[in-house]
Amino acid sequence: MNNNFSDLTTRGIEFYERKLKAVLEPDHNGKFVAIEPDSETYFVHENRTQVALEARAALPDKLFYFTRVGQKHSASVSNYVSTKRRD
Repeated sequence: MNNNFSDLTTRGIEFYERKLKAVLEPDHNGKFVAIEPDSETYFVHENRTQVALEARAALPDKLFYFTRVGQKHSASVSNYVSTKRRD
């Protein structure tokens, strides 16, 4: 699983740097962004929980890389959320 998280982190950061940085900074600095790197889909919100809920609703079977706009990227496990529901 660590390799999956590492790969997700790498792809999420690459997509952010390649495409999102110019689009989101500085107007959205400090907001949270959820990135699904395979489809290059992303969601932005002021609240981390809300951005996770929006991402999950749109792409329920995907994993997301989370970061804050305009801040140094972090690769901790807490930057991930599994969108699979556990009943």
